[in-house]
Amino acid sequence: MKQKWLIIMAALFLVACAQKKQVVKPVLIFNPQNQLTTEVKTIKVKVKLSSDEYKEKGKSAFWNAALKEAMQQINREILKMSMIVRPSALGIKSAQFLVNKGEINPKQNPYTKDLEQEFEVTLTLTPSYAVAGKVISLKQNTYAIGTHDFCYIAVFEDYNPGEVENRYFAIGKFSKEEGIIRLTGMGKITQALTEDKFTKGYGLLAQGEIYEVKEEVEVDDIIFLPKVEVKAISQPLAASENSLKPEVVVEPRYLEELKVPAEAK
Repeated sequence: MKQKWLIIMAALFLVACAQKKQVVKPVLIFNPQNQLTTEVKTIKVKVKLSSDEYKEKGKSAFWNAALKEAMQQINREILKMSMIVRPSALGIKSAQFLVNKGEINPKQNPYTKDLEQEFEVTLTLTPSYAVAGKVISLKQNTYAIGTHDFCYIAVFEDYNPGEVENRYFAIGKFSKEEGIIRLTGMGKITQALTEDKFTKGYGLLAQGEIYEVKEEVEVDDIIFLPKVEVKAISQPLAASENSLKPEVVVEPRYLEELKVPAEAK
């Protein structure tokens, strides 16, 4: 009986080894012969805040709300089209992953009294090793994770933690046969710690929260840190009474009724 049990255990072990995911080293994924490309997505959003919320949180509430809403919409577009990218070893480290432009000048809705501000948000994704990383571990006792779970990420280059914290990342799966990465979702880095790149092989250890994903996230999935530009759109101010010009009203002109001569008797 004991021998039979050992045989069963050995068979299960061999099956598990056969099904184990083959790990591909980053140096084989990011081919220096691949041309460096970029994917750009732009979307416009309108943010509405109550006067009380604006007084409490200030202008940052508009910036944060616009970023979150736009990234959700862009992520859904990426998932809908099943975007693929070809990773490259070319490229340089990003100077800044999030840029805010313009001035917050909200306009009050005359009906709801809410404050409204329009934004144009542009995401630029470059599938370069310089802005990439990979999932190195998941939460305990799991092999795959989904929406709103956490994972640990190795960011390849040695950025400062503050440069990547609270920044969004795209996540995808590498296909060795085609040499492409299929994007499967998006997440946000909540915390980052500096690592010794010489001994660890990567510059930062980051904790990422997974947002909406099309497929389950697994160890060795690749991530990219895109550049996101949030631009506040200037809205015309209401004209003052002094600047109003006299309104010219053109009244319709009617033809006078023609007098028909009386019929001769």
